[in-house]
Amino acid sequence: MNSIQHFVYVMSNPSFYDDIFKIGWSREHPQVKAQDISRLGVSTPYVVEYVIITNNGLQLKKEIHERLDEYRVTHNRDFFRLLKQNIFDILTKEMNLLLTPIHEIRVSEKPIHDRKLQRLISLCKELENNAYEFFDQLQKENADVIIVYFNFQKYVTFHPMENYSKRLCMDIHGYEGEDERRIKLSYYFINRDMENFEEWLNNLIDEYEKTDHTKNTLMMEEDDEDGWFEEMIAATEKELDSLKTNYVWEF
Repeated sequence: MNSIQHFVYVMSNPSFYDDIFKIGWSREHPQVKAQDISRLGVSTPYVVEYVIITNNGLQLKKEIHERLDEYRVTHNRDFFRLLKQNIFDILTKEMNLLLTPIHEIRVSEKPIHDRKLQRLISLCKELENNAYEFFDQLQKENADVIIVYFNFQKYVTFHPMENYSKRLCMDIHGYEGEDERRIKLSYYFINRDMENFEEWLNNLIDEYEKTDHTKNTLMMEEDDEDGWFEEMIAATEKELDSLKTNYVWEF
């Protein structure tokens, strides 16, 4: 019997439009996940609308994202724009998924004793928090990125463009200057890296959970092959810091 239990969630936030939803997955209780991400760049807490219990949260999230791709707010992110009833119909009627009420969910925590795996989890979590706290401020609709050069500084601000329909300022339109293009490409590649890290880390944790850890064993302690993973996280963190510090951001 597969004892792995993941949760795919659909969340809303009162700070967003009522047709914007975040669809992701977690090993944690969805309510704990909602509280966690509510601390990142939003003024109101996330609300858990729907939950699907599965043994492969990452794969199911990908399948749902693929089905809803035409509604995605921006590339490489978990946000979608469609009516709540439409989400319900697609999940239950088209994809035949069972939605579980939040109050019925129970989570049995499985502690991870492997110190190296613990460190990778911590590094990925720190990167995700730092990135999304910054990136969520860039989710501006119908706006252009404006870069002003003054006193050897590059100031980034956002100018509303009423003639565009549901276009986000981080979307690449092909007419960017050098700095604007560099900002948008960094945004894209950092998000892509985090998607890859999520998949790699998920595979490591699944392998760990399939093993009987009755002792304080160190699955990765003897083999340093995963050192490249930590190096790639550090490189992405460096790219994020560079993006944040090379410009003066005026949100």
